[in-house]
Amino acid sequence: MDNNTCYKEIGDLIRINREKLGYTQEALSLIISLSRSTIANIEVGRQPVRIHYLYRIADALNISIHDLLP
Repeated sequence: MDNNTCYKEIGDLIRINREKLGYTQEALSLIISLSRSTIANIEVGRQPVRIHYLYRIADALNISIHDLLP
């Protein structure tokens, strides 16, 4: 799997789990202290997500970090 595909799949998993909870990108961004535009870029795979933010996102979504890995 190439990097672009990997980051796109991670972004998709973040979006799917965020939407399951009914969170907007803005709500998630406030919880984890990132901008809404950063969340948007991560979700479409334009911006790689740093590992410490991946842990924070998983925690905010009440899931395991493993649930965000393709």
